[in-house]
Amino acid sequence: MNRRGFTLIELILSLSLVALVLLIALSSVRFAAGLWESGQKTADRGWIKRYFTTVFQAEVSSAFPYADSEGNIVFSGTPSRVVFVSAGFGEGLPWGGARLVEYGVEDGCLVVKERALPDVGEGSLARSTELSREVERVRLSYLGASGWEDSWTGAEKNGLPKAVRAAVFMKDAKKAFEFTVPVMLKSVHSGAE
Repeated sequence: MNRRGFTLIELILSLSLVALVLLIALSSVRFAAGLWESGQKTADRGWIKRYFTTVFQAEVSSAFPYADSEGNIVFSGTPSRVVFVSAGFGEGLPWGGARLVEYGVEDGCLVVKERALPDVGEGSLARSTELSREVERVRLSYLGASGWEDSWTGAEKNGLPKAVRAAVFMKDAKKAFEFTVPVMLKSVHSGAE
């Protein structure tokens, strides 16, 4: 018997085997991609925790009671954002010294903004850095003489808080990462808390 091609059954079987092999291959690729994404989230969350326990804590603990041109202490804290003057070294700016630093969540991303002091005008050197899209929100509170408060204004309080407490909520996390940072320097004003 002389055969010139495949029978219909042979063709259906071979196509079924190819489809099965492709299905297994695509499933493996999707599984690997899911593992990669999960690993990236875990690494990013670990990085954020390290960032807050090193850089953020160093920044807040070195908050400086810097007075603006009207003599008001520059420190503004709300439950979701904190702005202060740091005496620590800033990596992105070409010199050390005092910098205006702001931490907050914008458009689903944890952001830090820095501006060199004393020149805080429109043309002054500034930098904005996106730290992580894994941070959903932050909750900040500030320690004064009467206990923890949801907001702090250096001009009204005539000084810096004693400490800053933070809770960092990451996407899909069951609980927040929480910590407290003491502010080392106190205001030179006599009415500081």
